Amino acid sequence: MGLDIYLGDNLEALDNEPEFSMNSAYLRSSYNEYGFNNAVPVLTGDSDATFNTVFSEVLDGAREEDGQYWLGAYSLEALRRAKDKALDVVQKIKAAEPIMAETINFASLGLSPNHNGVEFQETDTSALEPHDKAVNLYLREQEKHWTEDLQNEMPRYSRGQGIFWHDGLEVLAAIKTHYYGYPAVSLIYRQTEEWKQHYVMAAEAAVRFIARAISIIQTNKEVELDWSS
Repeated sequence: MGLDIYLGDNLEALDNEPEFSMNSAYLRSSYNEYGFNNAVPVLTGDSDATFNTVFSEVLDGAREEDGQYWLGAYSLEALRRAKDKALDVVQKIKAAEPIMAETINFASLGLSPNHNGVEFQETDTSALEPHDKAVNLYLREQEKHWTEDLQNEMPRYSRGQGIFWHDGLEVLAAIKTHYYGYPAVSLIYRQTEEWKQHYVMAAEAAVRFIARAISIIQTNKEVELDWSS
């Protein structure tokens, strides 16, 4: 699930584009916190650093037919402004420190506040302090569930007893907060430059996407914009 944006009908990436999940014919933002529309505003501190904002004027001026958007000569000025916005997002991502936040609360674990899944069960460490219990649970989780396939699939996953990061986190701060009235903690952590580069490449793909739409329209054609969310 997420936002998928397609340009044209069955267009594919151009031959000179970098190998990446997004290109001049396809953009995506997943709904989770790592999706472009969610992560980049946090990363840059700019709530407008999203695909939605970049393309808002383009969509407003598009021709709609049977639920589809069509772009033509009437879209060129909006597309040029969208390209400038996308270039601005690229520069903001490049300039940003790769620092993110994740709020840990019952909801993020898929639990209600009184769910017994938050208890440390099936363990013989009842005499240990809470932080020792947590280390014990982490080590058991690492031994039982950290398969090579899972590591290749996602950087983190959650179970009823917690959230686990395969490569760990460089935590900079733990900030007390509340989530729907219940105590929670926001972890401020540093991501890698490689992680940030993913979003740079996504924003650069948006620039190429818009440039390609302009190029097609300049051949006196309309081009379809499929906006699926």
